[in-house]
Amino acid sequence: MHITLRPLVSIAALVVASSAFAGPAGSIVSANGAASVVSRGSALPAATGRTVGSGDALVTGSDGRIQVQTADEAVLVVTPNSRLRVENYNYAAGQRDGAARYRLDSGAVGTLSGLIQSQYALDTPAGQMTIHGTKFGTVVCASTCGGAPAGTYLAVVDGAVTFTNQGGALTGTAGQYLYAPDNRTAPVLTTVVPNLLLAANFDFTFSFDTERLAFPQDRLIEVPGDGPVLSPS
Repeated sequence: MHITLRPLVSIAALVVASSAFAGPAGSIVSANGAASVVSRGSALPAATGRTVGSGDALVTGSDGRIQVQTADEAVLVVTPNSRLRVENYNYAAGQRDGAARYRLDSGAVGTLSGLIQSQYALDTPAGQMTIHGTKFGTVVCASTCGGAPAGTYLAVVDGAVTFTNQGGALTGTAGQYLYAPDNRTAPVLTTVVPNLLLAANFDFTFSFDTERLAFPQDRLIEVPGDGPVLSPS
């Protein structure tokens, strides 16, 4: 009898431990324009206060914008014409462990990281971003690159972000831009930045203040027909 009960108790303990991490990833703190949450196949209005969980997608139209505050105190800003999916989110309130994984299929997202660090990931068609305490913006663009090549762009504002795909890995630090055209080509530091990344509104609005995710532009110059370009350092 004891031999039978021990594994049952172990399984029950695992279930209880797993349920402690269950719950919403976060909630919408602001939404404007054409903005929705696609959950279990249904598109719901992205209303302030609506919770967002694993499997949900944040979708915006040409004038849409959604800001989400997660349970681990991170902030996500989804800008117009974007689709960001919460692939997986597990976090126990008050703890520094947990896991968060998102996927940006199109458009742009600004990120202010929270307590989840070591198991945080943002997937894109051209690779995965992992963080080291940071603020960063990511753009996936095809025909909306404003003269820049199509692909995935990463702008690091603070801390560091590692961009990894099948071709290799590259860590960017504050003030650097990274780019990869696809998942097979290793990321590189870029001199060409799409207008979408620079023009995107990545303001993080809190109850007491507003913090702008200001990408470094002191070395940017306009090149007609080619979009903004970083001048040689």
